Amino acid sequence: MRILYHHRTQAEDAQGVHIQEMVNAFKELGHEVEMVALVKPGAGSSEKKKRPWTRLLKATPDWFYELMALSYNLYGYISLCRVISERRPDMIYERYSLNTFCGVWASRKFGIPLILEVNAPLYKEQKALGKLAFESLARFSEKWICSNTTRTITVTNVMKEILISEGIPGNKITVMSNGVNLEEFNKKISGSPVRRKFGIENTKVMGFVGWFRPWHGLEMLLEVFNEKKMWEDEMGRHVPISKDLLKKTDLMTMSYSLVLWAAKRCLRILLPWILRFSPV
Repeated sequence: MRILYHHRTQAEDAQGVHIQEMVNAFKELGHEVEMVALVKPGAGSSEKKKRPWTRLLKATPDWFYELMALSYNLYGYISLCRVISERRPDMIYERYSLNTFCGVWASRKFGIPLILEVNAPLYKEQKALGKLAFESLARFSEKWICSNTTRTITVTNVMKEILISEGIPGNKITVMSNGVNLEEFNKKISGSPVRRKFGIENTKVMGFVGWFRPWHGLEMLLEVFNEKKMWEDEMGRHVPISKDLLKKTDLMTMSYSLVLWAAKRCLRILLPWILRFSPV
């Protein structure tokens, strides 16, 4: 099968890993994969810095960012149409982004299926964070895009229910949980070296795999640790966390020992070993 993978992200951090692993999985199953994107996974940092939008994004107000996202539809639609005409893919697989209509447009024009992967209820998230300048448009965008795919995939039942509450037909949505690359998460790898490195031999370790954003709920776990005074035992001595979460949960007032790791470094160091830790 020929698959056209489409996304409108900067392909950095967890997003880039997820996109690349999906592409790798398709190829391992014997499919051909072509990609339409502003930035492809694995692009060097110097290449990304040359892209004008990567510099603009850091300084733009919300309303301008949304206009940029909308303007992408012209570029995306032309690019999709060109690749579809040349490669004749059997389907489009798209990673969902708010206000990105062009995948649906191209799917309709050429009469090929569109599978949409929704990793987060972006309208709800952005609204809660106060980052939507055009709220009504974003609400319409999410409902219209997710309702006009061949199939919309969510990674959890909770996310499916959120989309249904927004008016998206339930029969359009399939729940498909995230997976792991078993070659990377290998149980045969010993966790002893990393335990020694961070002084956590013979202790229980609770692992959090994800991006340390305030809306991901990690702060609730930390608040429970504080309430139950778990910082006083071995469980609470090593916690990968960000300054944003420290501020959000007022953790600066707690007396405990924290190891502060940046998210990228934490993931790079811990993921190969996490299955060797004693889970709780």
